[in-house]
Amino acid sequence: KIRLSACQFGLSSREVEIAALICKGKNTCEIAEELYLSPNTVKVHTSNLYRKIGVKNRVQALQVFQNCQ
Repeated sequence: KIRLSACQFGLSSREVEIAALICKGKNTCEIAEELYLSPNTVKVHTSNLYRKIGVKNRVQALQVFQNCQ
């Protein structure tokens, strides 16, 4: 579903990685550790992801990814 969303919303490959980890319930620090990024970099990518899919938080983002067919 996230890959489909990537095409639909124009997500970068990094945003797709972060979206997948968000869907797994990971928080910012856990995502940063897993992807070898700083937490601030994860926050920037997450903000860009939210802007592209038109949401304001993780709960809304999860709803978007669950509703994509």
